[in-house]
Amino acid sequence: MITIVDPVSTGRELSASFVERGVLPLHLYQRRCAPAFAAGTHPHTLLVDDPREALGDLAARGVTAVVAGSRGAVDAADTLSHALGLPHHDAATAPARGDDAARDDALGAAGLPVARGPVGGPRFVVNTVSAGGRHALCDLQAVRIDRVAGGPVERHTVLIRRATAVHLAVVAHVSHCLDALGVREGPAHCTVAMTGDGPRLVGFAPTLTPASQDPSLHRPALGYSHADLTAERFADPAAFALRFTDPYRPDASVATVPLHVPAAGVVTGRPGLAALRALPGFHRAEGLLEVGDPARENGPAGTAYLRHPDEAVLRRSLKRLHRLEDRGQIYDVLAPRRSAAPQPTRETTKECDGS
Repeated sequence: MITIVDPVSTGRELSASFVERGVLPLHLYQRRCAPAFAAGTHPHTLLVDDPREALGDLAARGVTAVVAGSRGAVDAADTLSHALGLPHHDAATAPARGDDAARDDALGAAGLPVARGPVGGPRFVVNTVSAGGRHALCDLQAVRIDRVAGGPVERHTVLIRRATAVHLAVVAHVSHCLDALGVREGPAHCTVAMTGDGPRLVGFAPTLTPASQDPSLHRPALGYSHADLTAERFADPAAFALRFTDPYRPDASVATVPLHVPAAGVVTGRPGLAALRALPGFHRAEGLLEVGDPARENGPAGTAYLRHPDEAVLRRSLKRLHRLEDRGQIYDVLAPRRSAAPQPTRETTKECDGS
């Protein structure tokens, strides 16, 4: 049996990927995720104050792997795995996987350059799944960042379909970093900057990429999602072993676009949504602002996802989408009066609120 600790957020998709493979996992919730436990309909669940309380139960059930279902469950999954003698990450480097300063120390000790302060250069997202300390590439994406109104704004990420020497250097750097951080089993989500002095790790989480919440986006391009590949690693290790030699050649281009509004105020209309949805390759959008919502200058205004077999078509759609954003044509925003109090921002959904 497979156990998923705190299967919220991307953990829901991980659980679904296991079920699709004929494996019904046990959902183990820590007390902080009690609302998600109460709202869940999964047939096998446990709620504990301390994950170690479940050790006897997990051993009796013959659990063969414990996997984190959210960022806050990584330490618990590691603790349970080590106590049960199951494969997981290196216990000696556990602090480096959860603390930025400890991460920098571990990378430095391994002879890897550490990014300190603002780092320039092109950015890339690298998602991997590891088994026995070997790291299989799930996907590689290029990130476009523009300076807008004096600050950096992420415009989009695009799936890389044909790796160049630069891309290979980025992936190799991630592999070395994962080794230094003791990542041995399961998913990792990394961001790398290609500086003038070579690649530098600037973001790391030993968890699934947020994009795994929408497996329908990447499955047609890659044949799997990050969650699918993670489930395969634990449910079918023999099949996963082939991933280390399979060629990386996505069949379609995929883009993720964090939408922005150019001016602060209150949303009074959404006239550009029809044009957004009509773009060739449009897949779906989520988190869009509603009429009456506050909007911050260059602040978050939802996320759009695109996919198309022809990369040129997708990039033309991205250009048109950014033109709509920059001209303020997706949302109508009424600027606040100067004497008005600052508008509150919509509260971000917490990882374990049960939603």
